Amino acid sequence: MFLSRVALGIAEAAILTTVNTLIADYWDEQGRRHWLSIQGIAGPFLGSALILGSGYLTAMQWNGVFLIYLSAFPIFLAMFAFVFEPEVPVSHPAAEDGLHDRSPFPVRQIALIGGVTLLCSIIYYVYAVNGGLAFREVGVESSDELGRITFLPSLGVSLGAGIFWLVGKHRSEVAFALLLALVGGGLWLIGVAPDWKWMAAGVVFQQTGVGMMIPTLITWAQRDLPVQHRGRGMGVWTGCFFLGQFLSPPLVTLGQTAIGSMQGTFAAAGMAALVGVPIALGSLLQSGSSPRSDVVAG
Repeated sequence: MFLSRVALGIAEAAILTTVNTLIADYWDEQGRRHWLSIQGIAGPFLGSALILGSGYLTAMQWNGVFLIYLSAFPIFLAMFAFVFEPEVPVSHPAAEDGLHDRSPFPVRQIALIGGVTLLCSIIYYVYAVNGGLAFREVGVESSDELGRITFLPSLGVSLGAGIFWLVGKHRSEVAFALLLALVGGGLWLIGVAPDWKWMAAGVVFQQTGVGMMIPTLITWAQRDLPVQHRGRGMGVWTGCFFLGQFLSPPLVTLGQTAIGSMQGTFAAAGMAALVGVPIALGSLLQSGSSPRSDVVAG
């Protein structure tokens, strides 16, 4: 079981890296924004269907939920029918002779993308992993009640994907400032909420922000990564996002131990996210008079 989980994790990381690289290679900036928005809107509904199907399969057998992975086989066949290796132009002269582009690996650029992705991922999973614990502190103990309260606010993810579509044509800093304001404000409101109603309002803002987060991060990385290093760069992106998923729960636990409550930890996480808003706006103002650095390479 352990070895199969390791193999599954490797496969999932490879799939995400390949898919995100192909999105960048297949389409220009507008096409990428279109498909990433579709991902963000369709994802929550597919996730709900997955949860519903998981319940039925688990009722059949304790490990029946893993039968869902059989869907990989028709996807595998569809890949052969529709997925192709695109012809992506590279500017290096060696490429014309059939040789690999020998331009240096952009370490600083990818380190920045990886660092920002890691921090955003840590913030992304604060509510996803610990939201139920925060609601307990305002008296919501039942899982059924929690599901009813958070169902509609959770649809904010799709709203966030729509907002990404509207602002994605502007510089990346605009989207970053907006999503950090939404996520930070939502986490802070959850942290100071006196009852479940105010907490649910905070979830609306937080979920709208996280609906923008992944497509914004991917679009930013795809824009800034040189075409010849895009695959490896997206591999770094995927690794940093999953690393944030791993680090977020223990960091939240440390915060709860130091602060004394889960709500207080949410408020602190929200304030940390809000710190990123002036940083993003400052970067936007600093580069506002210079030519765009996020034009598609190739």
